[in-house]
Amino acid sequence: WAFDPQTKSWQSAVPGSEIEFEIVGTSIALMWYRLREAMGKFRVAVDVTEVKETCDGWFPGTWGGYRETRIIAGGLQSCRHLVRVRVLPESHPESTGHVCRILGLGSSLG
Repeated sequence: WAFDPQTKSWQSAVPGSEIEFEIVGTSIALMWYRLREAMGKFRVAVDVTEVKETCDGWFPGTWGGYRETRIIAGGLQSCRHLVRVRVLPESHPESTGHVCRILGLGSSLG
């Protein structure tokens, strides 16, 4: 994973690669790019619990892309949490690659 100043995102195209973030909160949201390009899929874990859904960076629209924002964990204790993102070896059938671009994390304390 490396920070890409052009897209202002953390990016990787290597299946199996992981990046970790620390964040404080009782709910955590993740933001990533979805584009009709060589985008891949990834899984997220908060602390040691893997989020059930697979996140996909590929988007079928031809008008551009967008920023997906999803709450990935809620009902957490108000403390520091470890968020791990792992690029998966599979991607959408119409995608030609595995690029994942993480824009950021958000949290709430309540």
